[in-house]
Amino acid sequence: MAEGDDISEERVNDRRLLGTSLLKNLANSEKFKKFTTAVKERLTSDNQRATNKLFASLKVGEAKENIFESSAFKEWIKRVTKNYKRDPQKGEVAMFFSLAAHYDDAALAKLLFQAQQSPKTRTMAKKFEVMQLYNWITQERTSDDVFNLLKLKADDKNLFKNPLLKTWISYAIELKDDAYDALYLKLTKHYDDYALARMLISAKDDANPIVRKVEQAQFKSWLADGKTADGAFNILKLNAEKGDGLLENPALSTWITYVTQLGKDDPYHMLLLKLTRHYSDDELANVLLTAKAALTTWISYVNKLNKHKETPEKFAVISELEEHFQRMDLARMLYDAKREAKTRDVKQLVSDLQDEQFEKWMAEDLNPIIIDVLVESTDRNHPSNLGVTLDYHNFVSARTKSE
Repeated sequence: MAEGDDISEERVNDRRLLGTSLLKNLANSEKFKKFTTAVKERLTSDNQRATNKLFASLKVGEAKENIFESSAFKEWIKRVTKNYKRDPQKGEVAMFFSLAAHYDDAALAKLLFQAQQSPKTRTMAKKFEVMQLYNWITQERTSDDVFNLLKLKADDKNLFKNPLLKTWISYAIELKDDAYDALYLKLTKHYDDYALARMLISAKDDANPIVRKVEQAQFKSWLADGKTADGAFNILKLNAEKGDGLLENPALSTWITYVTQLGKDDPYHMLLLKLTRHYSDDELANVLLTAKAALTTWISYVNKLNKHKETPEKFAVISELEEHFQRMDLARMLYDAKREAKTRDVKQLVSDLQDEQFEKWMAEDLNPIIIDVLVESTDRNHPSNLGVTLDYHNFVSARTKSE
């Protein structure tokens, strides 16, 4: 086949496969049977020609807003239904083909999407949408064909906001294609891993289910390629971030999700280790305990992972921090951070962490006398030792009284 031909040999083979498998499978579908029967009959039907002429004479296609709610469209339906009173479903097929003759595929799909937003026109529009999918199938259109017919562009940064993307997904699913893997592959031709991940992160704000499934397709590809946690960290360029900038980077959530799926390492523990490469203990404590956004993000991440553990830990956040900073060092850091907090919100967050540590100590049967010994033995001259001991004594006293 010549290079300039519209249809490549590969696409012809795709169509042959479509014709021999999908159409055979759909043959048992009652809806599809009725549609194809109506399609065959319309070729010689005077009623179809009459339906087309009526569409033109009533100027149905000239409506500027939702044509399904226009007086012309309502009159058209009324007359066509009368002409097809013996078989209303064939009348609906005839109306679909009149619409398909007037609008191109993309314009019609957009029209049907808009009509589905209104309760008054949703049912009819949904029927026509199914007919459009069936019509593409009878024409043996591949998913690539329909992607182009809908004028979708993989390099369009607003692709996930395009309502016709959902139409394409529906068609790919009808073809039994893995729609989300196919879409991911299209996107990789225009974006590298980092750019695509950022695009998906940005589109997530719209709570679009397609975005989440394409992200899963990306993760599946990374897993197949053997991408490690560190590899994904670098792909997302998180290695260029430092401190609270890292914790506030929206790409961090993507990395956490991927590492969790790897199932080999605790992503939150790994994150803390990565932070320690850039900071001394005091600097890291300052990052975590003085910035509300950073602290809130950290607590949120640790708690999310803990919920998915086979045996969730009651004191997950404190246990994670104690593992890195050591128990008494952390106690002094929390005491200092609470006293030096510049905002009420940060003070409350740190105070809550201190309470969690104290609850953990009580669960471990550590009384104030033992804590006094431990805090002195780890750093005898630290100015915050007495404050930690007194705070814990007051906490235990308050809890004992309440019981």
